[in-house]
Amino acid sequence: ASFGASVPTGSIHEKGASNDAMYPDKRYPYNMQPGSGSVELLPGVTYTYQKNSFAWSSSAAGVYRTNYNTIGYKLSPELNLNSWIAYQWQSFISSSLRLDGNFSGQIQGVDPQQYTSLEPATNPHSYGGEKIGVYIGSSCHFKGALIKHRLSAEFGVPIYQSLYGVQLKQKYTINASWNYRF
Repeated sequence: ASFGASVPTGSIHEKGASNDAMYPDKRYPYNMQPGSGSVELLPGVTYTYQKNSFAWSSSAAGVYRTNYNTIGYKLSPELNLNSWIAYQWQSFISSSLRLDGNFSGQIQGVDPQQYTSLEPATNPHSYGGEKIGVYIGSSCHFKGALIKHRLSAEFGVPIYQSLYGVQLKQKYTINASWNYRF
């Protein structure tokens, strides 16, 4: 189990320059601000099981914003559910199957400087929704001179999406990484 908190350190007042075509001297939309402007509670829980070549894990993590910020809006609570199984075929290669769900609500309140009728990114009702995706992946641990290296790749597709307002739906996801352990 884990619990954390985030204090409002990121700005919610970032603006475009006077010669900015989209936001001349206006505040950027909610998703372009580096902060939320509120204290965030970050609870989570994870369970992991491993036996021989088989491993399984499930986790739930959330973000709960406790207050409206000084501008007058509050980002919604978020919940992420993640469960995966993996099988190690040989000492150097494994495969995985993962199910991931993300759930969040709409923004509460409004930034009065936003052009909500002209652009979907400035509309607080065009944020949030429900997404569930399935992912298949593989990981390769090298031997010899590259023993501290690992190459991983994962491909995913959404199996359910219900988004609020005007938002782009996801078609697929590719995650790839090269890790070095020291």
